Amino acid sequence: MFIKDQFQKINIPFKGKVIALSIIGVVFLLLLFFSVRSQYLKDTLVDFVPSDAAVYFHLSLPQLNRSVGIENLVHQILADAGLADFPLNDIKREIGIVGRIKDNKLNFSYLVRTDRPKRLAEFLNDKKLNYKFLRSDLALLSQDLSADFKAGKENQIAIKTKNQFSNFETIRIYLRREAVGYFDDDLLKSVIGFLPATGDDFFLSARAKNGGLKITSLGEKKIKPKKSKPVALQSDFDLIFSTNELDKILKPLKGSAADSSFWGLIWQSYIKRGESRYGLDLSGSLADELKRGKMLFLLSPRATSFLPAVFSRQFYLSFSLSQPMGENEVKEMEEVLKKLMAWSYPKEKAVFLSDGTKIVELMPDISRFSFTDENGVKAIDSPDGQTKIFYQKTDNFLAISNSFDLLGRDFSAVNWDYLKIKFQLLPINTFWRYLVGFKVVEFLNGEVSLK
Repeated sequence: MFIKDQFQKINIPFKGKVIALSIIGVVFLLLLFFSVRSQYLKDTLVDFVPSDAAVYFHLSLPQLNRSVGIENLVHQILADAGLADFPLNDIKREIGIVGRIKDNKLNFSYLVRTDRPKRLAEFLNDKKLNYKFLRSDLALLSQDLSADFKAGKENQIAIKTKNQFSNFETIRIYLRREAVGYFDDDLLKSVIGFLPATGDDFFLSARAKNGGLKITSLGEKKIKPKKSKPVALQSDFDLIFSTNELDKILKPLKGSAADSSFWGLIWQSYIKRGESRYGLDLSGSLADELKRGKMLFLLSPRATSFLPAVFSRQFYLSFSLSQPMGENEVKEMEEVLKKLMAWSYPKEKAVFLSDGTKIVELMPDISRFSFTDENGVKAIDSPDGQTKIFYQKTDNFLAISNSFDLLGRDFSAVNWDYLKIKFQLLPINTFWRYLVGFKVVEFLNGEVSLK
């Protein structure tokens, strides 16, 4: 009535009154919607996280769109907390995972917010799980029911994450650099090594979208993807990696193998292993030339079980060249490919021990392998004739593959700075099992998504 009386006093036409009232109504509803949504979805667990926490993972259940990948993620978390049989609908609100370093181990506790605290308490008592309620609707499940799990204004984790995450994120992750040393997964350490850090802290958030997850922020960087779609060829492969900044990616790997940084871990885990087995060399003239241009690596889904692991799938690797390869560079490349074949097809060598016992050792012998020219394509054969490695080069291009068909295909339309990995290629261990319900992780135009 008050608003109506004010309109009448200033003599606004009826049509104008309708428009003005509509605008006021829409604004009021929007403010109400965002206020309720913010309160409903905000992280109310972080205030209870101890300041010495090295890991904090927050999952907002109201933000979830049900899909196989997301449901697997939630059920794996509940199983770790001892809640595998507890109905998800009885939780409804939030789940938090807190990792603390104690006795030289990373120990995890779980925070569960529920609409049905009585039912949760009965379940936990029946399972004989160690717990206590920090609030009428918030339970702590932990071997350490420390008094440190309490709300306070001096909570350092709450202070650190306050400006990093919005209230509309499905997943929020805080990770202290120190915690990474306690992970037993080299691949996970490598992935973390690529994340931008804020001092000694890592921050990552993701939002449920179209049945998957999209990474919305890495550290202080908010991800704003460009509008672009992968070209058609990307549906043909289990792994695709393309970059026009290979030198930039590999530059940090030139450090010492004793380096304890993330890049040092990658060096020790992958680069040194490749150098010792296949004769890879990041300091040679061939490597320097290849790193200057674009690189494309493809791995097909067609696996052949009876072949050596490195050849069980068809692969394609290409580089753009700034200048023609010299004779020494060609020889260097062929030596690497020969070693790859020699290690995959070792030669049997009889060895007699001091007591006369005969044993057979498998030794790589590159002298058994040589390249032949097949209409401009160089090829090397395995002894059993089951495997070939091909390479083809021009003045500005080099391609290597174990498939003559792939070598002849045109991949010039590929998206550059693109990565796609099917999760079936990843090890199912303590970390990656959380993601096995998803099919693909994809990086394109600055956006990272799990589908």
